[in-house]
Amino acid sequence: MIDRGTQGPEWPETAADNWAGREPLTDRELEVLRYVAGGWSNREIARALALTDHTIKWHLKNIYAKLGVNGRVCAVLAVREQAQRAATATGS
Repeated sequence: MIDRGTQGPEWPETAADNWAGREPLTDRELEVLRYVAGGWSNREIARALALTDHTIKWHLKNIYAKLGVNGRVCAVLAVREQAQRAATATGS
């Protein structure tokens, strides 16, 4: 398994940490997005999660639709920005 580091405090721990007004990401979608944020390829993510490349692409398609973005970098930034806003709002 490839170790690409951790995500840091500006990353939500659960799907419940998503913002209101949008369909929340599932725990599996957050897991896939954490790997994406770590620089993992679809194939590497699939192997780590014992899934197919096609399943990873399907999860990413759903993630992009829920976040209203069109790519990996935008998805990661959107989730990090929201987590940071949520932390600021709660005083964390």
